[in-house]
Amino acid sequence: MKTEKILDRFGLTQNELINLIPDLDKSQDKVFLSGSLFDDLGNSKSDLDIFVIKSDWTEVERSIENNIIHNHQRYDVVYLDEQLISDVNTTLRSMDFTCKDVWVPRSLCRDMSEYETVTLVHRLRVGEPILNKEAFNTMKDNFHFEKYRNWMIRLKVNEYDNNCEDFVGSIQDGEMVDAAYMFRDIIGPCMDAWIHYKGETIDRAKWRFKKLDNICLTEEEKEIASKFVHYGFLNPLDSDIEEKMEDGYYFCEEIIKQMH
Repeated sequence: MKTEKILDRFGLTQNELINLIPDLDKSQDKVFLSGSLFDDLGNSKSDLDIFVIKSDWTEVERSIENNIIHNHQRYDVVYLDEQLISDVNTTLRSMDFTCKDVWVPRSLCRDMSEYETVTLVHRLRVGEPILNKEAFNTMKDNFHFEKYRNWMIRLKVNEYDNNCEDFVGSIQDGEMVDAAYMFRDIIGPCMDAWIHYKGETIDRAKWRFKKLDNICLTEEEKEIASKFVHYGFLNPLDSDIEEKMEDGYYFCEEIIKQMH
C-alpha cells in the first residue's frame, strides 16, 4: 500500500484528509486516492487526487468537482456517481472480443466521454481506499479490468488504423512535413495499445515513455521501448525523414500484428 507514504509527503493522515472533504457521507461514500503518484509515474510536483464515490446521487451533473486548500496545498476532489461505474462495468461484461477486427464504441457509457471513461477506470485501477475500504475493494475486485484492457487495445488499434490512411496518403503525395506530424498520431495509439496489451493501463499521453520504462523488463521489451522513443521524436525537417517514417510505420505494423 502506497497511501501512508504518499500522505506523509503531504503531511496528512488518512483521518485528517477525510475530515477535510466536504459533502461527505462517512457511512456510505467510498473515498479513494489516485493519480500519478500511485502509478509510480509522478514527480516532486505531482498532486494528490481524491475521489468520492457516492451511492446516493442527487446532483444533476454526472460528476462534480471541488477543491480543498490546506496548508497552502490544493487538493482536487472529484465526486462520482457509483451507478456510472456500474454502467461501465455492465457494458464491459457484455462485450465479446473474440473477433479481432471489430470496431468498438468510443465510450462505455452514454453519459461519459471516452476521455472521462479512460480516466475513471485507470484511476480506479491504481487507486487505494481510505474510507469504507472493504466496500471499495469489493467493487474494484468485481470490475472487469481485463475486458477494459481488451477494449482499450481495440480502441487504440482502431484509432491507429484510421490515422494511417491520412499518413499514407500524405507520403504518397510527397507532403513529408504533414506526414511527419501525422506519424505522431500513429505511434501514439500504437504505444497506448501495446501498454494495455502488456497488462497495464494509461490515461495520459504525457506518461507514455515513463510507463514504458517501468513495464519493459526483458531485453525484447526494452528494445521495443527504445524504438518507440526513437520514432516518437522524429524531426520533420530531416533530409531522410521519409525513410525514417517508413521504418517507423513498419515497426508499428509489427507491433499491431503482435496484438492480433
